Amino acid sequence: MRTKTTILLMAITMIAFTAEAQLTVGVESKLIFNDTDFSSGEIDLNKTVKSMTGYSIGGVVEYDLNENWSVSSGLSYKHIGFQIVESTSFGIFGLDIPIGATLKTTVNYLELPVLFKYKHDLGNVTAYLEAGPSVNYAINGNVKTLANSFLDFNVYETDINLSSQSYSRVNTSGNIGAGIIYPYAEDITFSAGIRYSKDLSSSVELPIVNTAIKNSSVSLGVSVGKRF
Repeated sequence: MRTKTTILLMAITMIAFTAEAQLTVGVESKLIFNDTDFSSGEIDLNKTVKSMTGYSIGGVVEYDLNENWSVSSGLSYKHIGFQIVESTSFGIFGLDIPIGATLKTTVNYLELPVLFKYKHDLGNVTAYLEAGPSVNYAINGNVKTLANSFLDFNVYETDINLSSQSYSRVNTSGNIGAGIIYPYAEDITFSAGIRYSKDLSSSVELPIVNTAIKNSSVSLGVSVGKRF
């Protein structure tokens, strides 16, 4: 109930921003370098976890509080995941044939951030620092196991049942970032930035590896916006 209330308040805040003047509305895309930490479980899998590159795309709204401070929000579709790589072997025709087994997990989220931004004019460009929370809602997920020998082949694939009580569909994250804003025209801006995000609550609990996970990531993003 508390999580639903938080999402509702953040959504109302975002809508309220659009009803005011001094707005910048735009689109943003990010390349996400995700790192997954297994915070619980019976097996220590951190040594075998490999990061996967993800992405996000969505809309952003920024409301200027004054010359230096603003609040931004938006709604993005975020695709992230991880893979677990293990080496094993099996016997065939009296020979020990090595196989690399890879478990790939991907989860798709809707992300709703509320970020406070401090901006400083540098002349031709404006530098900024930003920080704030975000709420992530898992839409769907997939677990795929691949066995790699001479040819890659799919051993097992299943959708993650996020409606089960075994999973945490909603989680919160903390974010901090920096970047620059370039005024392309009087009412058009281009932005580029880097952001570090870390889950504040556990994410999805996976049945195959019997563990809950937390994500942390570094993302590189670009956006274009129109001022109103």
